[in-house]
Amino acid sequence: MHLVVDASVAVKRLIPEIHSGAAQAPLDSRNTLYAPDLIQAEITIALVNRHLAGDLARAEVELGIDDLEKFPVIITPGTAVLRQAVEPAIAMRRGAFDCYYLALARMRGIRTVTADKKFCDQVSRGQFASHVPWIADTV
Repeated sequence: MHLVVDASVAVKRLIPEIHSGAAQAPLDSRNTLYAPDLIQAEITIALVNRHLAGDLARAEVELGIDDLEKFPVIITPGTAVLRQAVEPAIAMRRGAFDCYYLALARMRGIRTVTADKKFCDQVSRGQFASHVPWIADTV
């Protein structure tokens, strides 16, 4: 299966938390994963923020970065989906970061899997619903 994976799913792969088990299924090595290049920055930000909040030790952040460097995802430059991300961002009045993943999924004719419940709920009410399943529904 071909999927766009967003940073919320990738972070659950690195940090045990609710829905971490469900996040493993789409990350199965039999799937081909895609993401815009901003996924690397988003995951790094999440790891650092969790450290600053006292939830992760510095060594765990470093292990997460090591894992990120080996993350089996095909990276697409953000410039390739820049214009396509604008339409859903404006239509849904949503931050553009989430819409880069959606735009990449639409461009490839596949789905993007997310563990961001607010984003998934918002998308499910509109024209882009078929492109963004909830993480627990992809298992």
